[in-house]
Amino acid sequence: MDITALSRALGKLPSIIAPPEVDTVLAQYVIPSKVGLFRIIRHGHRWRSLLDERELGRHTAASAALTFLRDTWPRARLPMTLDRWRYLPGPMQTGLTAHVSMT
Repeated sequence: MDITALSRALGKLPSIIAPPEVDTVLAQYVIPSKVGLFRIIRHGHRWRSLLDERELGRHTAASAALTFLRDTWPRARLPMTLDRWRYLPGPMQTGLTAHVSMT
């Protein structure tokens, strides 16, 4: 039985050949407010502005996303500059390295 027939029989690929599921964390700015959780997330070469889980817009720069959010949600009282937001970096571009114990 080949892999295609086996995967059809099982309804999915066996775990030994299935690619691992990777939960990618993107670089983002985050700030909570009374309105909800605002996020500005890097998405490739663009930035997305979100309120909770709802996407509000796409922008060419993080500063443009901030201006959009401040103009759209004045009662949220968002900080004027991104350095007042919490920055969560994305995955390292060079890849992951394993920690090796020296003991």
